Amino acid sequence: MNEYAKQYVARLRNGRGETVTGGELMELQQAAPLLWSESRKWLQSTCHEINRCKKSDTLDFELGGQEEARVLRKLPVTRRLHVRSRTMSQRIEYTCGAAKGEYTCGIGEDRRAVLTDVYHTMISTSALRKTLLEILYASQCPTVRTASRPHDV
Repeated sequence: MNEYAKQYVARLRNGRGETVTGGELMELQQAAPLLWSESRKWLQSTCHEINRCKKSDTLDFELGGQEEARVLRKLPVTRRLHVRSRTMSQRIEYTCGAAKGEYTCGIGEDRRAVLTDVYHTMISTSALRKTLLEILYASQCPTVRTASRPHDV
């Protein structure tokens, strides 16, 4: 067996691999819906706050059941942000124009729920919420950039 294979097997045996224990699974099953609920409520209240400040219905927030939310931006160009929680796979997915991606819910070293992108970079729920609205904003304005790495998956 080559050296890399030995190290990989050793990591799995030591629990440093990406396996989920029974306790972590229970924590994930409780944490993921809570993260989604908080994010959905934040998106809704932020859309209402933006409309109140602009004194117009710039953003329409719609619920699509317990696991979906849509934000429609009317001006300057109509665009739709669609965010969906996948309870079984513990993921939050989004699409907005050509941009699409997903974040996976996990349990961090401090035993708190965390979100990671496809690059395994952790992101806070507050940063995710803001990123989603920035993606919606950027879909209107081709020259606006929201992050240093692409959001496409």
